Amino acid sequence: MKKRLLLIVILVLSFFTMGVNLTFPAEIKTIGGVMYGSAWPWLTASTVVCVDSNKLPVSCSNISDIPYLPKTGGSLSGALNEAKGADIASATTTDIGAATGNYVEVTGAVTIVGFGTVQAGTRRIVRYTSNPAPLITYNATSNILPGSRDIQAEQNDRHELVSLGSGNWVTVAFLKANGRVLGDLIIVTQGATADVAAKDMRGQTHLVTGAYTLSLPTAAIGYSACFIATTAAVFSLDVKTGTDIITLNGTNLAAGNKISSDASINAEICVKSTAAGFYRATSKLGLFQDGGA
Repeated sequence: MKKRLLLIVILVLSFFTMGVNLTFPAEIKTIGGVMYGSAWPWLTASTVVCVDSNKLPVSCSNISDIPYLPKTGGSLSGALNEAKGADIASATTTDIGAATGNYVEVTGAVTIVGFGTVQAGTRRIVRYTSNPAPLITYNATSNILPGSRDIQAEQNDRHELVSLGSGNWVTVAFLKANGRVLGDLIIVTQGATADVAAKDMRGQTHLVTGAYTLSLPTAAIGYSACFIATTAAVFSLDVKTGTDIITLNGTNLAAGNKISSDASINAEICVKSTAAGFYRATSKLGLFQDGGA
């Protein structure tokens, strides 16, 4: 009893000689040499006491803040800068639950079936950095993906997931690096002379079923597509905007000119815009030539 009374006297004196600063919630904590909260019954629920490593009172004069936010929530007055986690190699179970940061980069191309176990509500943002990138397989319980189907990731695709607990994850966002909307048709059938829609210039393959002329949309950086003849007929790729220029196998055509196939079945050509107003066309199979205006 005498020891307890002596401790009380020491503490009371320390309040007058060393001061008390800051107030925090009624929860006992020790962070950075500071004990605060209702640690002792004679302290108010919001009293802060500075202590040393032996839990003895010390001066609070150099303490300006305590890095603590209640687990029940609170408001930040500045930015929350998170650290990038270490890279994780793709595997059957690519354990992002054990990641060292909320943002991680996944390397390699091993098919992913699951993402590991961590408490429900945990959020991760993933970027796939390899070419080729992994196939991500759908599961109605453990790996819930948009469209209820597998996703073939591509280099620089971004993927946001939330843990449901017990090794189960749901995808809340998946952003394609090439700008294509997830769920876009990968194969587009061209069965008539027509304009090619901008949404179909995001890496799709177009099957041209006859002697048709397809007009490419105004060239914008990033547009790309491949065109394959499914019959032995001449098909042409034109430009919808007359000032656009097609570069065919390294040679610039006159502005507004189209390119035409040699009527061979399976003739294939791929086009990509790397600068506004220009399409770069590379033949993959068959002979393509300047088709004129």
